[in-house]
Amino acid sequence: MDLDLAAAVARRHAQALEDYWRTAESSGAPLAASRRIAAVACLGAAELGVAPAALAPVAAAAVDRLGNGYSAASLKKHLSEARAVLAHARCAGATGQDLAAVATIVADISLAEARRQRAQALAGRKGGRPRTGRRKALDAVRRLLARSEQGDAVAHAELREIEAAVARAHLARAKSRPIHVRSEASTSIQVTPTA
Repeated sequence: MDLDLAAAVARRHAQALEDYWRTAESSGAPLAASRRIAAVACLGAAELGVAPAALAPVAAAAVDRLGNGYSAASLKKHLSEARAVLAHARCAGATGQDLAAVATIVADISLAEARRQRAQALAGRKGGRPRTGRRKALDAVRRLLARSEQGDAVAHAELREIEAAVARAHLARAKSRPIHVRSEASTSIQVTPTA
């Protein structure tokens, strides 16, 4: 796919879609960003003979270029939602003359249902926030705690080791911090603990 040609086609369809919503031809409110991206991708993909999902990033750039001023994170979210809509849209055979039909098809798709089905199809391989290291550690401690409550002696011993390590770290941190004590005369006295 020629990216320059794809970008030009996407820009043309994005502008046509914006113009469509400004005229009396449209019957409702303008489409949300994710739906606009999906509609532009459907229209451009039919013209270029490519899959709509392949044109979605170019369509997102074209929609954003019209002056909507989305942040990078917001645009990424809209693109993800557009891909979910495209997975359920029936864009085959759409042409520039079918602008109203494509807009109606895209508008009629339940975004919540499309997102749910896309997440289910991806099975956690993409999307969502990655689990942080803190959360993994907390989950591991919770699993150990559950095993310990069930009578697992190894899990109980490991929890005791974790508890001792945390206590040592907390004590070391407390020793390195100065303690501020306020007297009744509102003067601050700084006391540094010694070992």
